[in-house]
Amino acid sequence: CTCDGRGQALFGRPNHDTDLVGAALEGVPLAGAFCLGEIGPLGGRAVLHGFTATLGVLRHHPELA
Repeated sequence: CTCDGRGQALFGRPNHDTDLVGAALEGVPLAGAFCLGEIGPLGGRAVLHGFTATLGVLRHHPELA
């Protein structure tokens, strides 16, 4: 999930975040969604953050499949 405010308006070119993640996780399929504010912790409270990106990585574990 990445804030809708990120991207070309912030970095001057499209696909900034996905290009970085794609280079770091070469060959791993990517999927995502645009958001308009992300809820996360700050100082022990849940607050609304902006201009953030959230990444989760899933992997296949054959012994648990």
